[in-house]
Amino acid sequence: MIASFGSRLDKAIKKSKYQYLFLIAIVLLAGLLRFYKLGAWGFWLDEIYSVRDAFHLTGQDIVQYTGDPKDVYYPISYALIRLALALLGVNEWSARLVPCLVGIISIPILYFPVRKMFNSTVGLLAVLLLAVSPWHLYWSQNARFYSLLLLLCNLSLLFFYLGLETDSSKYAIASGALLALAMLTHVAAVIILSALVLYLPVLKLLRLELPIGFNLKNIIFFSLAPAASVVYLGLTVLGRRPEEVTNMQAGNPLRMFLGVAFYIGVPLICFVLASLVYLALVKRSRPAAFLGVGAVAPILLVAVASFFAVTRNRYAFVTLFSWTALGACGIAELLSQVKGKAKLLALGVLMILVLDSFSEDVLYYKFQNGNREDWRSAFEYVKQNRTQEDLVAVTFPAAGDYYLGETTLWIANLKPEDVEFAGRRVWFVENDAIDWDYPRIQAWIKENTKLVANFDVQVSIRTHKMRVLLYEP
Repeated sequence: MIASFGSRLDKAIKKSKYQYLFLIAIVLLAGLLRFYKLGAWGFWLDEIYSVRDAFHLTGQDIVQYTGDPKDVYYPISYALIRLALALLGVNEWSARLVPCLVGIISIPILYFPVRKMFNSTVGLLAVLLLAVSPWHLYWSQNARFYSLLLLLCNLSLLFFYLGLETDSSKYAIASGALLALAMLTHVAAVIILSALVLYLPVLKLLRLELPIGFNLKNIIFFSLAPAASVVYLGLTVLGRRPEEVTNMQAGNPLRMFLGVAFYIGVPLICFVLASLVYLALVKRSRPAAFLGVGAVAPILLVAVASFFAVTRNRYAFVTLFSWTALGACGIAELLSQVKGKAKLLALGVLMILVLDSFSEDVLYYKFQNGNREDWRSAFEYVKQNRTQEDLVAVTFPAAGDYYLGETTLWIANLKPEDVEFAGRRVWFVENDAIDWDYPRIQAWIKENTKLVANFDVQVSIRTHKMRVLLYEP
């Protein structure tokens, strides 16, 4: 009876009336995970910048704005966040509402093109793995643009594939338009071009038949909207403040790889790589080869870029759906290949992948403060214990300005002699930036202040440092 469960499940999924019941259940699960504790933890620094920039877009500054008036180059996500703040008020919950909703609607939107590429089983398993993914959960509960970026980039990739397979100019145009919107959401979207460029060489290398839509007409139709976006970005982002580009220091490729592996999940990565070898080399699956390029090429591009400039593992976040879709392909292949009680092995793999994500989700909710720095608790402590004459110095003043509602001092501008001459108590609120950006004042702080509160957050081997120190003359 138990042994036949996998077979019955596989057959049930393929029936259209059950597909949508499963899809609704997955959407509800995604919604529950993403709305749970949506406003429970305070903003981390980039979220404060999102709120600041969303208001600056409409000519209002809720904290001191010291940047270039044209710093907000990507208006799409900022405009959506600003709308939510205007309707619901300025707080963590409302600022994260739009990314949360985008994360939820990504589930049904991405299901249908994957079903067209493969079948309903693969489509449902792909969005199930995305729904429980701790990385997708994190960015869906973040007042940033990454959940929207993932949706737009992956729709562009999937439409590009369908356009090549069907020789449809409509798909090609839609794919290009979606990529253009993604680039206007953030320039990091350009990394998916690496997957599109490398797809043809990979097909040649694997000796797979080229799709009928691989022609100049579709490439031109696809390229029109992204080319216009590149011109816009070249006139705004890339052409401004070149000294910042030349002053950036190289990052660490190994650290970037390890960060991406941690957030995607090592069990999923291992299973996908094994599945990819089987599907692309043995089964000669062209859609699996395409997803494999989409999963790997952008990560390699970010790794290469990290030799020359600072990169972040979150730039590779857009590859997450290619990984979950390939994981779904592997599980579906196991279900189709094995018979009888052996189907339990395929279901066991699915349980491992789902429960691995759930375990990280539990840590995220219960012990890791939403995987972010706890600025809010630090400033609440300062607010409760300071006097009116006390000064507050911060590694990032925007955080202090927002949570204290007043202009705070920037630690980078402080000189030890000025602090001592002022003859007033000074509260220092610092995160890990103090360890590498401000060595002179850091040494003075260690010698002349006392630690009064510790709000560190431990996430795996990384510590999100958050300390409150007090100087008393």
